[in-house]
Parts: sequence; structure tokens; C-alpha cells
Amino acid sequence: MPFTPAEEARIVNLVRRAARAEILPRFRALSAAEVTEKSGPDDLVTAADTAAEAMIARGLAALFPGALIVGEEAAEADPQLPDRIAEAELSFVVDPVDGT
Repeated sequence: MPFTPAEEARIVNLVRRAARAEILPRFRALSAAEVTEKSGPDDLVTAADTAAEAMIARGLAALFPGALIVGEEAAEADPQLPDRIAEAELSFVVDPVDGT
């Protein structure tokens, strides 16, 4: 299902707002407490990543009620979440900060 130009603009603006509010203020300014390991020292998650993912997920849920939103950190907490993508009428996969 293609998005309308207005929907595309709303998605882009949402991602931009999340970057401005949650990612950019923390760039090169994270404390040790804001960086945690998931499965090991090469698998990190930051406060910027979790906050941006949450903001984007909330925004997408408001814009597209009923859509499945699968964030990397949400999928870590609920490993069955990605399995629902194939059956979803509309789904979004969110990983706002790659390579943290």
C-alpha cells in the first residue's frame, strides 16, 4: 500500500523530530550509564536509541492506528514481535540509531 505524499511528509517529519529531540542532543555526550550491553560488548544500546525508537513508535501508532510497529529494542523485549510482520496489514520496522 503506497503512502500519500502527505503521509510520507508526516513520517519524515516524525523521524526528523525524533532526531532533533532524542538523538542529536546526546551525540558524543552520552554518559556511561546511558550505554548498555545487550548480548555482549559489541552489541550496545544507548539512551538515544531507546528514546528515539519510543518516540517514533508512538508517532507512527498515532498516524497509523492498527499498524504493527517493530523496533529493534521492542523486539529484544518481545522476541515474537517480528513474527507478526508477515500477517500485518501494515508494519514499520524501526531502528533509529544503527551501529551503536
